[in-house]
Amino acid sequence: MMGSTFQELGSCSVLVKKVAEMKNISEKDINGKYIFNKAKEGEY
Repeated sequence: MMGSTFQELGSCSVLVKKVAEMKNISEKDINGKYIFNKAKEGEY
């Protein structure tokens, strides 16, 4: 994760955790790109 700051990594991991809990899916199945693509589609 070269080039990423601690804050960026931390905030993304928290976001993934919260969305995974909200959607009742595994954190391993999603990432930041997935979340933001779904947000663009209006899901979140």
